[in-house]
Order: sequence, then C-alpha cells, then structure tokens
Amino acid sequence: MRRALNQSRFTEVRVTEGQIWGTLSESPYDPFDLYERGVAPHLAFANAKDIKKWHEDYGPLFDFTGAYSSSVEAFLGAQRRFVAVMGLWQAWKGGRKDIGECFVRAVKETDYVSLPGRREYKWVGGDMLFITPRTKGHKHDPRLGKLVEIDGKQPHEAAEDFSRTAPRQELRLAAEDLLKHSLAVRLEGVQPAFSDKQGFEPTWIIQDFLQACYMMLFFDMTKRRGIRNCAECGQFFYPSAKRPRCCSKECARRSRQRRYWKRRGKKLRKKRMEEDRP
Repeated sequence: MRRALNQSRFTEVRVTEGQIWGTLSESPYDPFDLYERGVAPHLAFANAKDIKKWHEDYGPLFDFTGAYSSSVEAFLGAQRRFVAVMGLWQAWKGGRKDIGECFVRAVKETDYVSLPGRREYKWVGGDMLFITPRTKGHKHDPRLGKLVEIDGKQPHEAAEDFSRTAPRQELRLAAEDLLKHSLAVRLEGVQPAFSDKQGFEPTWIIQDFLQACYMMLFFDMTKRRGIRNCAECGQFFYPSAKRPRCCSKECARRSRQRRYWKRRGKKLRKKRMEEDRP
C-alpha cells in the first residue's frame, strides 16, 4: 500500500525574526519511503532541536505554496502537541510509568478531555465545546454551548484531579479515548485514491508532513510498535533487543559508564578519603 505525499525539499533555509523561510526545490520525496525503511521521520520531528537543520533535512512541516514561510512558534507548538500525544501512547502501552502526567500534558496540548463516566469535549476558539451530549454535573453556557465547569472545576483542573485520584484502569481508558480522538481529528483529511496507471493499488493521500507524522504514529499504534526515550540523551527511538534503553551504541556506552561509576564511585571515594587521612 502506498502513501502519497510529494514532500518538497529546501535548497536553502533561513530563520529571520521568528520566521522560517525556504526556497523549494524541484525534487520531492515521500517520507513514507523513509518510514518503511525504518528511518522514522516522525521521530526525527519529535526529536528536532535545531529547527533550521530539521527543515534542511525534511522540508516544510505544513502546507505550502511556491514560496514558504512559517513561524518558529507554530513549529514548536505543533511539535509539543505531537510529542504530548506520542508520550501518552508510550505511557498507555507501558513504556512509561508517568501515565497521569502524560495524560494531563496531552489534555493541555490537544485541548481534549475524556473522563470515564462523562463525555468527550473539544476546545474550539478558546471555548471547550461538547462533542457528545451533556451529562449530569457539567455547567455550560446555554447560548454558546461553552463548557464552564466539570463537577465544579475548570476542565484542565478536573483532568489534573482525575489523574491523581482515578484508578490506573480508568486512567488508561481516559488516555485511550484521548488518543483515539486526537488521531481521528489529525487524520480527518486523509483520503484514499487510485494513483497507479494500471490496476487498483490503493494510495492514501496525505496533506502535509505534519499529517504524515500522525499517520506514521497511527501505524505504530495499530501495530503496537514500541517507542521509547533514550536513557542517555532523551531522544525518541524504536528499541531493539540489543539496546532496549538507548538509541545508539554511543549512548549505550555512556550509559554503561555512568552506571558503573555510580556503583563504584562510593567505594572509590571512601578509599581515597582513607588514604588521605594522616
């Protein structure tokens, strides 16, 4: 199955006064070709620290015309939301123990609230609106449908209280609902097509690189593929049997050295102190 995204590259990139500018080249590529070879462009986006370098490697994040510009703020905001969703997936799958913190972070970044026993809500234009019918315990503005409170609390406050007091199973259910809603909205514009000249090979049309990142995460989630943070550098990576905690041989070596000196350090310091005594 093919995933069609003619992603442009940049021949030059510059960041000026918080704006990202680039000149588009005439040699597009499909990020899913990289994904299917194990390069994982969506993890590269989540790990990106040098915005200029990332755009030089991968091209524009959003939709574009002949000349492209985007703000650094927009790029970082999209990255935070994506990382929050991916972090919640890690926690739901069992790769992280801080599922409560991941849940609250994802609620704040995506502006979705899903609590067991209640309905789901969506933040639109500064107002948290109902997606499904109202339930008992929720106060809202009858004219605008604006959600004012959840059981007497602000929506984000209610999510924080829920994350601290809810049983783990209910927290997992809330996380699962939030993940499903977030991915469904982000992939809403994906559509099937037949772009082959002969036959009926299906193709999924992707709008831009950001949507491709969510599509790749969708494939990871449906295949139950694990994503972890490197114990040494903190980057996201696919764990392997040989290096389940680190993203590279170099990080694995540094991690072993740090663990060794942590174990041996106390004994060595004690020995030096004894040798220095008169």
